[in-house]
Amino acid sequence: MTQSLRRLLLPLAAVAVAACGSDQTGPGGNDNTLVGTYQAVSVDGSPLPHTVASGVTLKSYTITLRDDRSYDLAFSKEGQTGAVDVSDTGVYTYDSAAGTIEFNGQQIPGTLHATVSGGGGTLTLSSADIGYTVVLQR
Repeated sequence: MTQSLRRLLLPLAAVAVAACGSDQTGPGGNDNTLVGTYQAVSVDGSPLPHTVASGVTLKSYTITLRDDRSYDLAFSKEGQTGAVDVSDTGVYTYDSAAGTIEFNGQQIPGTLHATVSGGGGTLTLSSADIGYTVVLQR
């Protein structure tokens, strides 16, 4: 009887653990592998400052990720209208299975997408979202 009960409960326990686990973390999640400050090391494969196709020179780019799934983003750019410092704050969602992160800011409209590599030490911002590719490292 005990052995039969064990055979029945083991698969149920495995299903319960799988159902409770998730590869996606959101606000209040417990995956802290991304926490830290990331600085841009390249834009379109070149070091900063770098002038992108639109004629804007990106001078700096920083993203700070916190364990409560909030972030701060700041970058400095210069174009025909002069120098501009841009900042935003918001929340992010990390999908560890896909190696992707989505940023939802308060000031910058839309969702910014990035891939995560190097054990969480490198973020690559999607060129489709911003018009160029920014690689940031912790």
